[in-house]
Amino acid sequence: MPISGHHFIASTRSAEGHQTFTSVNPRTKTPGNVQFFNATPSEIDRAVTAAAEAFKTTRNFPTSLLVRFLEAVAYEIEALGDELLNTADMETGLGSTRLTGERARTTGQLRAFANLLREGSYVEAIIDTATADRPDIRRMLFPIGPVAVFAASNFPFAFSVAGGDTASAFAAGCPVIVKAHPGHPATSELTAHAINRAIVACGFPAGFFSLLQGDTVEVGQTLIQHPLLEAVGFTGSLRAGRAIFDTAAARPKPIPVYAEMGSINPVVILPGAIAARMETIAEGLVTSVTLGAGQFCTNPGLVLVIDSTETRQFIELAESKMESRASGVLLNASVERGLVKAVAETTRHAAVQTLTGAATIQAEGFCYPNTVLITHSQDF
Repeated sequence: MPISGHHFIASTRSAEGHQTFTSVNPRTKTPGNVQFFNATPSEIDRAVTAAAEAFKTTRNFPTSLLVRFLEAVAYEIEALGDELLNTADMETGLGSTRLTGERARTTGQLRAFANLLREGSYVEAIIDTATADRPDIRRMLFPIGPVAVFAASNFPFAFSVAGGDTASAFAAGCPVIVKAHPGHPATSELTAHAINRAIVACGFPAGFFSLLQGDTVEVGQTLIQHPLLEAVGFTGSLRAGRAIFDTAAARPKPIPVYAEMGSINPVVILPGAIAARMETIAEGLVTSVTLGAGQFCTNPGLVLVIDSTETRQFIELAESKMESRASGVLLNASVERGLVKAVAETTRHAAVQTLTGAATIQAEGFCYPNTVLITHSQDF
């Protein structure tokens, strides 16, 4: 399927802007052939306005229609076949095995929400009948309105265009405007095709979904500030998530931001565990740290231990295992630059000792060596 580099605004292609960017193959640092356009304020306005108009209809859709739509999106994503997997691999370097599993997770999420709709308790309906001293009170959850979803870099399917945030909004009957991640724009466009096909097949309003591309902060900020937007879903870094939250809170009418952001994921390992299972714990720790080249939100980043002879042996073992693991391919230049900066700032402190890594390496793709730094509690 040809990739256009255009936005999809209520199923209509658009490319009004003059600023463009390309995807980059992280294994080779080679730019892609397609120019993707940054969304203009006018395009963003049309996308959100179309979503608000669509919501007038979809807010009253019966559960059966939403179920059919969610299952149609899952089907259309699977129908993209290897083209989707190969495109995502080229843009992220995550590998076909990982991406095949993630695609299954993504379509599984969509079908899980469909099943939740069939079950019905998601509306949390409560009926308190009137008594002599209390009026009749009835409550249930209603869809909130147009939602902006910011796609993640490290999950091009499951936390992206048709990921969990999008699926949950669709399930509630809320139209979605996705701000695609610039790290995998072609993958995002293919997924948008699948969603648009489901919209046509199910007879939904075209404004129920729009895809906006962009590699500038301004695109996202303009989207969040639109007065017809009612909520934001975000997966990514603490810095970006905080900026999105601050923008949403500063609006004349603040809106909720549902954000899953990064963490250093501290791990505490006690002396008894080290003495009893040193090899097993070291192997598990290093495997978890290096999983996905350290680009999962669950990768441990800080290990707290109590100094002892066994602990020092454990540290040496973990260091050796980290050195023996090949460094993985990083998603993009931004991740590589971030690691270089973070490690450089940390190692400037005299109390921080480098055990392994902490130096740039020559590689064909984006890469950073597996790194272990150590310090003591009195200096932390």
